[in-house]
Amino acid sequence: MTIRQIRDKYELTQAELADITGIPKRTIENWEMEIRKASEYIPGLILSKVEAAMRQKHKTEELENLYLGMERCDLRNYANTTLNSYYAYMAKLNINPVKDPEHFISKCCKDVWSIYEAAEKCSSSIKIKDYMGRLDTLNAYLKDAR
Repeated sequence: MTIRQIRDKYELTQAELADITGIPKRTIENWEMEIRKASEYIPGLILSKVEAAMRQKHKTEELENLYLGMERCDLRNYANTTLNSYYAYMAKLNINPVKDPEHFISKCCKDVWSIYEAAEKCSSSIKIKDYMGRLDTLNAYLKDAR
């Protein structure tokens, strides 16, 4: 494989390849434009470094996805806790949220689901924690209201 073929296969820019390999970007440009010729063993070394970097990137992404999955699971628990507080609040007011849909679709319930849906769409663990904090605040308010 040529250096350009390696870059194309892994969808890397010259700058990204330079970061991965430690080879100056200008050198990579010169090799690809055939201004300079790389030694025969260079593409093999570059390929091994790129493959190692891709394996590490894949492992990192798997861990991040696992962590985000756990965060989202916690978020579901927070949403359920908040809705349970909401139901308790409705019970205190002698309102059956199932029989009285206008109260069931109140601002509180809408807030819980809008927070939950917004967090489900985001891919940042920090943002999910922010949404959890909002649910905690809403949950605390409901507990105080009871």
